[in-house]
Amino acid sequence: MAAKKRKTAKKTKTKKTVQRKNATQKKSAAKPKKTAAKKRTSRKTQARRFARLRFFGKWLFVLSVWAGIFLFGFILYYARDLPGTDDIVSVPARTGITILAHDGRSVGTYGGVRGQDVYADTLPAHLVNALLATEDRRFFSHFGLDMRGLARAFTRNLREGRISEGGSTITQQLAKNMFLSHDRTVKRKIQEALLALWLEQKFDKEEILTAYLNRVYFGAGAYGIDAAARTYFDKSAVALSLEESALLIGLLQAPSRYSPFSNPDLALRRTVTVLYAMADAGYLDRGQLDGVTAQNLPLRFVDARGDHADRHFMEWIADSIGGFVGTTGRNLVVTTTLDNAMQDNSAFLLRRMLDTHAQEKNAGEAAFLALSPDGAVRAMVGGRDYAQSRFNRAVQAERQPGSAFKPFIYLAALLQGMDVSSVIDDAPLTPEEAGGYTPENFAGRYYGPVTLEDALAFSLNTAAVRLMRRAGIGHVIAAARKAGITSEMRRDLSLALGSSEVTLMELTAAYAVFANGGFSVYPYAVLEIRDDAGQILYSRDAPEIERVFPARIIRRLDVMLETVVTRGTGRAAAVDGARVRGKTGTSQNARDAWFIGYTEDIVAGLWMGNDDGRPMTGVTGGTLPAQLWAEIIGGSDLTDLRYRPPTAEGEGIGGLLRRMFGGEEDGGASGFRGDNTERFN
Repeated sequence: MAAKKRKTAKKTKTKKTVQRKNATQKKSAAKPKKTAAKKRTSRKTQARRFARLRFFGKWLFVLSVWAGIFLFGFILYYARDLPGTDDIVSVPARTGITILAHDGRSVGTYGGVRGQDVYADTLPAHLVNALLATEDRRFFSHFGLDMRGLARAFTRNLREGRISEGGSTITQQLAKNMFLSHDRTVKRKIQEALLALWLEQKFDKEEILTAYLNRVYFGAGAYGIDAAARTYFDKSAVALSLEESALLIGLLQAPSRYSPFSNPDLALRRTVTVLYAMADAGYLDRGQLDGVTAQNLPLRFVDARGDHADRHFMEWIADSIGGFVGTTGRNLVVTTTLDNAMQDNSAFLLRRMLDTHAQEKNAGEAAFLALSPDGAVRAMVGGRDYAQSRFNRAVQAERQPGSAFKPFIYLAALLQGMDVSSVIDDAPLTPEEAGGYTPENFAGRYYGPVTLEDALAFSLNTAAVRLMRRAGIGHVIAAARKAGITSEMRRDLSLALGSSEVTLMELTAAYAVFANGGFSVYPYAVLEIRDDAGQILYSRDAPEIERVFPARIIRRLDVMLETVVTRGTGRAAAVDGARVRGKTGTSQNARDAWFIGYTEDIVAGLWMGNDDGRPMTGVTGGTLPAQLWAEIIGGSDLTDLRYRPPTAEGEGIGGLLRRMFGGEEDGGASGFRGDNTERFN
């Protein structure tokens, strides 16, 4: 039995051994088959990879083609309206404007100051080096775009979160100045880059430098380096010293800010910055700059533009030329209505008044405007000093007129049948009566029942508010509109105290309607425009006159405005030998002080205040403005400015007889001229 078990076990063992051998043989036989499968799998994988590569390659090619088409179209789109660039070296003549006074005498010149065309290789080396050091150090190595500069500018702007550096090359700046606007748009920047590339391909570096230096703006009306040299130093560009060259190149960053005329200290500091930039770029030895400061620079600039007294007027004229003759590209000679003597006298006296009282009275600025009663501008002083501020306060500043607006209230009342001697109550007003606020008289006193003449003469506020309520706000606004006030007016009772802002020009022109007897006025200054060959391009034709107010109404208002000067708030404006009519005005907290007045031949307005609205100290319309007004008008010879009143239908022989014999339609001013001065003192 045991033997049988051993025999069975041995068979089993032998069987297992055979099975293992068979399995091993099977595995051995299967190995070649598996390797072949792997090889087949590898070939399939490679095929799939190749197919994917072909797929991606195909679409990459397609996308590249479309990207090229898109880029071509993109460039074509922005290049379609690019200007021609055939000639950049020859410099186009810039329009210069010669402005003449009404008598033909020169007022001055305005516009492109004309210098000589220069070539880069004839200029001092330090001038070109200053330009390269500050504007484009790699000018001679780049292809129109400075990629390093653009990357640096992009990084800095990204870091600071604002555009603080542009990265534009001289070629890009030339492209912008010659052909494009200064708008900060994507389109303009792309076109600028395209033009820069084109310029670099078409012209050599010397030609580009020459074109740039002949065209770039240096401020003060000077285009080109030679015009700038003549404007600031009264010399040719080829004679500029190192320091003078540095100053002029320093202007390119911001001509107005760094102007030596308006900011001499800042201009000198900028000059030092340019000199150190030249040293940093290797054009100067640092040792040459030892001890150089803005205070010891050997510079002496000369303002070759002449007196600043007329500059606000000249700029106002220059800005209007396009409306008369368009863009001609020619030098122009413009004859205006300006009176040289009055202009010079008013500018001198205005500055002297401010120099004397500015600190004491905290009055930093003033403006003066004189018109003939038909609207001809005879004098315009836009501020204390054009070199310090180009802002023209005679035509641009909108300020509250205060009581200088009141004549329109009284005009509306007269138009509704009231008279000079009509009575209005001057007494405190409740907020309900005054529309939510409480107006008070200037001196805090109230006089009870007063005539319209006295209420206007002594500028009684509560009486004016009551009169506006009686006349109606709408009628007051309508009267002011007819007189020529174009600014927006508040439709509430605060309008009675001059709360709505106006310009000196429109307020003075509105008073001219009172001065000429009730005819419309449109201020004008240009009489004739010729080109430099003498051809007349524009000649003014006097417009048809239009009566906007009845003569009898204007005569009554005229009586009241004369009382303002003879015994009211405007007594300081009296001029010996002249019949002056006018009105004072002071806005809240003395932020603005006015006097607008007229004689038989001239209408003039004067404003005083501060640009930032700071209150003045002790200044009202009846003090410094009225005094200065009288000084200017009293010191002006008006012989050549005699005014001839217009004659319209119904103003002929009848009007003449009425003026000769004092006749009045429906009763006139009733002869009421009682002197109640003591009552108001």
